[in-house]
Amino acid sequence: MNFGKLLVIQFLIGLIAAFIAAWILGATVSATTYGTRVMIVVLIGLFAEIYIDLPYWNWYGFPMNYTIGHLLGGILSWAVAGLAMAAIVKRPAVT
Repeated sequence: MNFGKLLVIQFLIGLIAAFIAAWILGATVSATTYGTRVMIVVLIGLFAEIYIDLPYWNWYGFPMNYTIGHLLGGILSWAVAGLAMAAIVKRPAVT
């Protein structure tokens, strides 16, 4: 197992996901406040975590405490990312 290669691939996967979330945020930014933009990214993360983690619990028997921990960790990660993205992706200035 090449840990360095796997770490780089995981980083790229997360970066692609962040770009998708930023694109969605940019597409909805015209009618949103900072808090709403943060919530959009958090909800994107929540959707992803539910869609990925709950089937692992359901089909493969992953322990519930692992599943809940992973869900909370993912939501927290996307919340922090949302704070940064919402500050960067702002409403266009009205001219």
